[in-house]
Amino acid sequence: MALGFRARNGGGGVQIDETYRNLSLRAKGSFNPGTVWNGTWRTGTITVTGNSPVLAWRASVPAAIVGASRSGNAITYTFMIAGTAGTIDWWLFDETGFGSVTGNVGIRIRNPSTGVVVFDSRMKYMRVVGFIGGEFIGNNPPASAQYPGLPALVAGNIPYRYVSNVVSQAGTPPFPWVDFVIYPMVAMSGQQLTWSAQQSQAADHPPSQTFVNSSMQDSYNYLVIDVANL
Repeated sequence: MALGFRARNGGGGVQIDETYRNLSLRAKGSFNPGTVWNGTWRTGTITVTGNSPVLAWRASVPAAIVGASRSGNAITYTFMIAGTAGTIDWWLFDETGFGSVTGNVGIRIRNPSTGVVVFDSRMKYMRVVGFIGGEFIGNNPPASAQYPGLPALVAGNIPYRYVSNVVSQAGTPPFPWVDFVIYPMVAMSGQQLTWSAQQSQAADHPPSQTFVNSSMQDSYNYLVIDVANL
């Protein structure tokens, strides 16, 4: 007779056994983007260390991740908020071997073939409660909605519109020009995620600055994570 451990849900489905695989909480924190951008918005970065990192975040003001870069195991995320003040709360998930353990007593389950710990009850695992995907067409953001627990976002494809226009073509080129950006941003309050299309102030550029063509990324996808009690 085969021996092992299985945890089933109310419907009889196996939730945890020797093949279990998930990401667990590695670190968490908060910060206030404080760098002025185009006068009315604020930007800021956080740098975290991760092996296979997934970053979830919440903000009470319209906010978006607008960039990420990696150097070795250090990942820097850039956030933008449509306002002069706001706090970003974040949770970093990683492979179980890098997770944060709470307490001295618990259940550990190993894969008998590899000896690797696949589940440790002292860790806090990622709980996916939703998926958002679509196209940022006509500057229509995702639909606002409610989710279980305390929802936070994990960004996949990040949509944007960068618009640039020549102000006047009188005389001899080059000409002065302006540009602005549009992001779908989200504000969280309790279980509610409220999306809105946010447009920055137009920035003036003299003829001496090289003109940058408009660009866009319309496809978007996000995971919704429940971070209650994490």
